Amino acid sequence: MRWLSVLVILLLSLFLVASYTTGDSLASIQDIPSVSAAGPSLPQKTQRTAVDYEMSLVRTGLLGFGLLVFVVGAVRKTPKASRVRGLILLALALLSFASYYQFFRFSHVRGFATSDNYHYYMGSKYFPELGYFGLYECSLFVLTERGLPPVRGAKAQARNLRNMEIESVDVITQMGSDCPERFTEERWEAFGDEMEFFSTQWPRHLGNATFLDHGYHPTPAWTLVGGQVGNATELVEPLSAYVLSRMDRVLIGAALIAIGLVFGLETAALVALLWGTGILWRYTWVGDAFLRHLWWLTALGGILALKRGLQASGGSMLTLATLFRIFPGALGVGYLAHALRTSLQKRKIPSAHYRFAMGALGTLVTLLILTEWEWGQGLYVYDHFVTKLKTFSSTPISNDIGLGVVSQWIFPASDTASLLLRSTGSVLFIILFWRAIQYVKDWEAAAAGALLIPILTSPANYYFSFFAIAALLSARRPRGGLILLATALLWNLNGLVLYQQHSEFYWASVIAVASCFAVVLELARPVETKQELQEQVEPT
Repeated sequence: MRWLSVLVILLLSLFLVASYTTGDSLASIQDIPSVSAAGPSLPQKTQRTAVDYEMSLVRTGLLGFGLLVFVVGAVRKTPKASRVRGLILLALALLSFASYYQFFRFSHVRGFATSDNYHYYMGSKYFPELGYFGLYECSLFVLTERGLPPVRGAKAQARNLRNMEIESVDVITQMGSDCPERFTEERWEAFGDEMEFFSTQWPRHLGNATFLDHGYHPTPAWTLVGGQVGNATELVEPLSAYVLSRMDRVLIGAALIAIGLVFGLETAALVALLWGTGILWRYTWVGDAFLRHLWWLTALGGILALKRGLQASGGSMLTLATLFRIFPGALGVGYLAHALRTSLQKRKIPSAHYRFAMGALGTLVTLLILTEWEWGQGLYVYDHFVTKLKTFSSTPISNDIGLGVVSQWIFPASDTASLLLRSTGSVLFIILFWRAIQYVKDWEAAAAGALLIPILTSPANYYFSFFAIAALLSARRPRGGLILLATALLWNLNGLVLYQQHSEFYWASVIAVASCFAVVLELARPVETKQELQEQVEPT
């Protein structure tokens, strides 16, 4: 475990160094993503000398070198080569983690005051007063009340979150005239102070664009957690904003260490390499965002729990991941498909599956109770969330990735042909997936569930870090890990060649779909590790 101690010390050292670097003042405003229906969107058009592009080149180099290391390691397995490879993997893991945060030197120019953090922090902290539809009208009203209107100009516009139409900013501001009555006096004062924090740090183009976005739409479960954290902090205190924007760094670092404890250095290094160098979810999109990786952490935690035989904990964590971001429910689907197949083969339901179900059900009931206790609205808040989600889902997004994007790209003029292609591809993949899960363990089935996401849904590009979770499959199937590394490298090269062009997401979709099929075909192959074979021979 010596390597683990070294890893912990180095990760802590990197984070402490990051605390004292010049950080927030060094990035270019041009490196900040613009807002879109899904949150951050395609970064503003910049020259290829931008920090974002240069850092993407560095990460691509790290990824290419990492792929080479893993390929060579699969061929040369002498004790000396393994020791050297272990040191290289440790260095790669640390460099990849640091590279995601642009080596702690370059960061968002406004620190915590990004449009993304405005939506998530203000939307969750003041959710009891704002709900899913009042964020813009109350924000505009309180800023106007204080003489700080963030949207200016003769034809200034903002989005009416109640009907999702673009209207005059004066109309939206007037809709917030009753906002002071929705708040207590203290809460309204605090709301205004924190809105000043954001608006005074926004450049004019961002102030205009923010209120044309689609408002606040995280799930009630995420809102519950985000609101608790938000209410424990005040942005008027400089330390609060700093800590909030650095929380995910600590959590991600701890998650990578946890992978090392459960799976070993090689798998942890692979996950760190994939996560840290991914161009689709790079720092420019969601770096320093407020608890943006909560779904990723709970999904990963669920698989780690299953690997350790903690079925109830696994069901609980995967349920949390689903409640935080919906699409991670695919991991639970993978587990349930495996459970169904196992139960059919054995003609009974193993006790492990009962424990998983109890953990999932207990978590769901607990969240419903906490929601009622916190807001006292029963299922009313979920009805509003579904309404918001329907409106949001009907909005065309330019940076989605998945089989649906591929089919629409191939048949842009025919919805019928596009639907046929998508349906055929989905059915074929589900058949292959069902066949493959007969050869996997329950935790592998959950990890493999991540492969269902680009086939059955089309999430925004910055959620594709779930591919790093799928890399846990490499623990028993190293070739699967190589496929995922090759996938990430192709994404990076594609992103560099088509830098800030929307066609990047079309080709990224093709790569994602091809990768999912390649990995599921690899899973459909019986495999037993040396340790498993040894356990079959040796008496227990």
